[in-house]
This record gives sequence, C-alpha cells and structure tokens, in this order.
Amino acid sequence: MRIDSVTRGRLGPRVLADLEANLWPVDCQMCGRSLGRWGRPALEVREEDGFATASLHHQRCRPPAWAG
Repeated sequence: MRIDSVTRGRLGPRVLADLEANLWPVDCQMCGRSLGRWGRPALEVREEDGFATASLHHQRCRPPAWAG
C-alpha cells in the first residue's frame, strides 16, 4: 500500500501492519475498477466524530491521505 507520512505517523507500525493484513486490494472504492493491475493501492483514512475508516484507491483516483 502507498501510505502518506501523516497516516503513517498517526497509526504507527502495529496498526498499519493490521491494515495491510486485513484490507484486500480488490476494487478501488472511488471508481470501482480493479486494483490488481494498477500497482500498489493508496490508503485513505477518513476520521469523523472519533471513528476512522480505511479504504483503498488507485493513486490517480485518490492519493494516500489522512482526511478528517
């Protein structure tokens, strides 16, 4: 996964390892196309009201970022 420095710093190595083990790069959550042939997917973490969700995207659809 492609991970930005803010997300890497906020989540730390243990949580990132859990995400890498449990997020399956199947389809981009933005365009719906397969992630398989487009290289490493970009991780976006969106934080709202004390909760965070993680999703994978093509780099061109949504770059890696911490949003919130």
